[in-house]
Amino acid sequence: MLKNYFYIAFRNLTKSKVFSLINIAGLALGLCCALLIALWVADEYAVDKFHSKKNRIYSVIAEINNGTNSLYWVNTPGLLAEVINSDVSGVEVAVKSSGEVNRLIINGSSTFNEYGMYVDSAFLSVFDFPLVLGNKEDVLIGLNSIVITETLATKIFGTTDVIGKMIKVRDRDDSEFIISGILKDIPANSSIQFDYLLPYQKFLIDHPHYKSWGNFNDYTYVLLAENASKKDVSAQFPDLILKYTESNEGNLHLIPTTDYYLKSDLSKGLAEGGRIVYVRIFIVIGFIILIIGCINFMNLSSARAGKRSKEVGVRKAVGASRKSLVLQFLGESIFIALISMVLAVSVADILIPAFNLLTGKELSIPFFNPMFIIAVLAVTLVTGILAGIYPAVYLSSFQSAKVLKGVERTGGSLTGFRRVLVIFQFVLSISFISTTIITNQQLSHVLNKDLGLNKDNIVYFPTRSASKSAEAFRNDLLNIPGIESVAYSNFNPINISNSTSSPQWSGKPEDDQNFFHVIQTDYAFLETFDIELLQGNNLPQTVDTTLVHFLINEEAARIMGLTDPVGQEISVWGDKGVISGLMRDFHHQSLFQGIEPVIVYQTDVAWRGYAALNTENQKEVIEGIEKVFKKYEQEYPFEYGFMDQEYERQYAGVDIVGKLTAIFSTIAILVSCLGLFGLASYMTEQRKRETGVRKVFGASIWQLTNLFSKQFLRLVLISFIISTPVAYYLTENWLQRFAYRIDSSIIPFAISGVVALLIAFITVSYHIVRAAKANPVDSLRYE
Repeated sequence: MLKNYFYIAFRNLTKSKVFSLINIAGLALGLCCALLIALWVADEYAVDKFHSKKNRIYSVIAEINNGTNSLYWVNTPGLLAEVINSDVSGVEVAVKSSGEVNRLIINGSSTFNEYGMYVDSAFLSVFDFPLVLGNKEDVLIGLNSIVITETLATKIFGTTDVIGKMIKVRDRDDSEFIISGILKDIPANSSIQFDYLLPYQKFLIDHPHYKSWGNFNDYTYVLLAENASKKDVSAQFPDLILKYTESNEGNLHLIPTTDYYLKSDLSKGLAEGGRIVYVRIFIVIGFIILIIGCINFMNLSSARAGKRSKEVGVRKAVGASRKSLVLQFLGESIFIALISMVLAVSVADILIPAFNLLTGKELSIPFFNPMFIIAVLAVTLVTGILAGIYPAVYLSSFQSAKVLKGVERTGGSLTGFRRVLVIFQFVLSISFISTTIITNQQLSHVLNKDLGLNKDNIVYFPTRSASKSAEAFRNDLLNIPGIESVAYSNFNPINISNSTSSPQWSGKPEDDQNFFHVIQTDYAFLETFDIELLQGNNLPQTVDTTLVHFLINEEAARIMGLTDPVGQEISVWGDKGVISGLMRDFHHQSLFQGIEPVIVYQTDVAWRGYAALNTENQKEVIEGIEKVFKKYEQEYPFEYGFMDQEYERQYAGVDIVGKLTAIFSTIAILVSCLGLFGLASYMTEQRKRETGVRKVFGASIWQLTNLFSKQFLRLVLISFIISTPVAYYLTENWLQRFAYRIDSSIIPFAISGVVALLIAFITVSYHIVRAAKANPVDSLRYE
């Protein structure tokens, strides 16, 4: 019997090649998209999941109450881990790490510019970064211990057998460290990346100001005890804060470290913001495209029911039960789904390199992974059943007596259920188009928004040893043709990560907990970044060693309650000074967030230089900067970047979403039109005689096209009416995540409707015009 079913399925495929091709192509496209999305989603969810204690590792999030609202930071004071270990029960161990640091590693006459972290000695006991050589319990105990990866060991020494060897690491000075352990290279699916680990206690010796509850710069991780609960541990934090800070403002929260990569956007609080939003979007997109492919199959299979009605009638007449017919037709749809899956996997394998290039991933299809094979077969089975269940039930419902007499309607007209399916397809497709347009409009708005400062044609580079001769270095750079101005700063003004609640001013309320972003820079800051000075004067060219000069933005003046801030005395980090000028507000962080108070703190020591260029010949200017840099710094390599490119990288995730949404919306409309193409083809075939009769009575090609296309275009128009509020709700919800967003407009929805109508009309018209041009004699000769 199974052999017979297989033979019939194969015969039907070859007998109706066009419809079989449309069915297979539609399902294959849907499955291919779903597979690529599934690989991307699986890779996103795999980040940090390799740690054996992952279910007990939590990141500590600091909640700061500034009097009006709460701010949430993943950065915490460096002292926190120590007091959690001593005062909080239910914690096996708490460890801290610095952020990523860039240090020069010196081995004899060779130097290497590498990135690493300072961590507590128990760091490797919490996280599974396996040691090839060394014992994780004691590799970071000594102040002069260093742990490096296999790649870095090979890079420096040419071998990994380097335990006990000495290298120097430059921070405040060139400190000697003994290599105490060799780590396996950090896997790509780790959100924590480094080439070496250094003892945090050494970091505190070189940077004693980190021993302060007011400095939120480090990361704190908690490993809960085996039977401890997150709730019980968290309940102890308010008392801990009160004990050590003498304040009951703010709190600490625990979130699973394995979740932080996907839920790292804390700008709206502890809600699940970040990459998880995009992951969920694409999970939905994958399902939608697959469903559209399944709808095509349902529509075409049920529309062509008349072609198989006699087969059903004969089978029922000779004793076939409805159950056996349903199983037969389901088997055929699963067979088609299997063919489509094979085609989908093959196409996905071809497209993977381009998909990786677009998403920045290194994905591959795990052909020999048993779980992958099981998942593919399960999806094939579910897809086959989902696509084939309606046609199977519909075909098996025919009554043999009526079918064989020719009185049962089995036709290919657009019946109620098929109309619903077509409408549903186009609701999804039109929503895709609207969403794509709005996503790209918002991205364009973000990338081209007036930030209140200039980010274009500004190159940045580390100053290194040149900072000791800052003015001489600046003058040499200004002599390079094409450089207009040079400023020094410790932070990029479009991404100021430094903040503090320490500023004091006359009349500051005792309970004020507002945080100010502080950027340490010099007198050329305003000129280099073209920031408007609204009141007062710029910073003086010479740093006053007895009185610090500050600039503040409009938001800082508002927070301080200063209507005329120039000349007012304030202090930052205990350093007293005077406000020299008031700057226009500028965007100094993601446009997902609003403008916050900024203080510019004048300094003569900064580790980054920024050069504003007035030429398009950037290559020659960069070569000139490198030449001057090497005059002052012979050990560190010259590195540089452009501010506009760094700004664009901040929105790389949104950009990828925009591009992928555009691609998948195109595929969705294509798959929908494939189904429409097949339905139109079958309908014109079924109404061939009617077309002939109408032509004999004088109907024109336009009249026939208008008559037959109306029923399809009416469905697309209904789809547009339904999709508009759906797409509006989804895009409006997404746009609310931005502090600065485009205004809602009917234009994107109107464009998507017009595009869908045009594509549908072109798709349908091809068959209708061809049928209308046919000689009516050919269709009526046997009547």
